Amino acid sequence: MRVTEGVDSFKGEIFHSSQWRHDISLQRKKVVVVGNGCSATQLVPKIAVEAESVTQFIRSQHVSSPQIMTNESMSTNVAIIRIQRLLNGIRLHNHC
Repeated sequence: MRVTEGVDSFKGEIFHSSQWRHDISLQRKKVVVVGNGCSATQLVPKIAVEAESVTQFIRSQHVSSPQIMTNESMSTNVAIIRIQRLLNGIRLHNHC
């Protein structure tokens, strides 16, 4: 885990999601999540149910889109593909 200024004076628990501490209860805790990758996308909603509050710090917006489902209609799948391509174009434009 990258060291951040002031971390030495922090009195709470610090751990990475890949090394989840199951021995720590999040009930009535103020939780901070740094990052917004796939793990955070899955963790934050679960943590929010248990914790008093959740604050998430992100560097840039994370965009997720629905997975194509083979049992959906062809027009629905085509629409999802077009939306995903549009989002990819927007992300590419924003990073150039």
